[in-house]
Amino acid sequence: MNKTTSKMLTFYKYLILNKLTQTKSKLKIEKLYSIVDSLSRKNYITSNFWHPISILDLSSDKPKNGYFLKKFGLNNSNYKAYIKFLVELDIIEIYEQFSKDMHMAKQARLKPLELEVYNTDTEDVQLCPEYIEYRKQTKIDIEKYSKDLVLLSHYNLMMSNRITVDDKAANEYIDKWYSTGQIDMKKNKLTKISIELVQIYKKMIEEFNKKIFYFERGANNNRLYHSFAGMKRELRRFIRIDNQPFYEVDLKNCQPFILSELVKTELPNNKDVIEFNNLCISSSIYEYFMEHMKMSRNSVKNAFLSYMFAPIKDEDKKRDTKGNIKNDISRSQSFKDMDHIFMSFFPSVFAFILKYKLNNYKQLAIDLQKIEANIFTSDNALIDKGGLSCFDAVYVKQPIIKTARTSIINSASLLNINININQLSLNKPEIY
Repeated sequence: MNKTTSKMLTFYKYLILNKLTQTKSKLKIEKLYSIVDSLSRKNYITSNFWHPISILDLSSDKPKNGYFLKKFGLNNSNYKAYIKFLVELDIIEIYEQFSKDMHMAKQARLKPLELEVYNTDTEDVQLCPEYIEYRKQTKIDIEKYSKDLVLLSHYNLMMSNRITVDDKAANEYIDKWYSTGQIDMKKNKLTKISIELVQIYKKMIEEFNKKIFYFERGANNNRLYHSFAGMKRELRRFIRIDNQPFYEVDLKNCQPFILSELVKTELPNNKDVIEFNNLCISSSIYEYFMEHMKMSRNSVKNAFLSYMFAPIKDEDKKRDTKGNIKNDISRSQSFKDMDHIFMSFFPSVFAFILKYKLNNYKQLAIDLQKIEANIFTSDNALIDKGGLSCFDAVYVKQPIIKTARTSIINSASLLNINININQLSLNKPEIY
């Protein structure tokens, strides 16, 4: 742990004790504990973002570091809520007092601020008793939390010791991307970037070079967010594991396939469910919808995911005699087309999606992402060999491609999901 992170961690421990004597608000203490979690588990973009001066800057209308927020995922409502919360705690005042106390302790050669509020020894994955007791009171799953600590420590150890970046080649690529453009290998077209993105992408490369990584486990969907996953796909080719390039092993049509497996579990004998599942297994589900919708694959994919995860509106229930959403309803044409195809050709899947989203439309997305996360992030042995999960894919060096495929298939089978080898595609570094 570097000195800045250690100092910030000590400060937030100090802040917890300061506020424990002043407030009985469990919500406030929970927020402070979660920041300590972040710093202890090296679950941060850079510890400087948690520095009180940065917090004050980011709370202003035009923050100096504002253009990093979006790319680094710090523009979401949770982080903004933390900023507001910390400003309301008079964090600058407390930090000034903390600095004075630290100086006095140093002068007196004492260590009064090494407080046993939280055990930061994540290498041994220990949780201090006080914190465990607090988590029990707030009904947090300690077992799951401990497993997450193990997982994140595996990632941090692997990335800190074995990940490197060809920063010279990466920066040259970014400069050319801005000045003359680069060919997007997947879309087969020339693309260019803005000067703001140049700064952001170069900052990301710099963070990798300095081995400043962040890791975060999604609270609801269990997804693993980290520096590599947050990096622009075009720049991942410059990242090395044991001085070797990464290859991407991904599950084709991942979300539709997991959906089809869920429906098949509930309705195994319905013909339309079997057909839908077979189309997903053969990785041709999007092509099926392309044929009916007369749209490009990317457009169909976006429409498909939008349809699965969109909220249910009262207007959706207003249908014509054939069951179609009425033309005067404020839904996009692609949404109506998708709805019509599901209802006409896959009525059981159609009914399953509507039923699943009835009480909470977000639940389907959450559960699909949870399953995806369990398939791609549960194998610590693969992480130790240099495997980096990235949502519906694993990035590995060439010698362990076969190991990665086996890991994905085995992890899925534990969830009663059968993946065959043909569903896993392999992308070379220059095209992902």
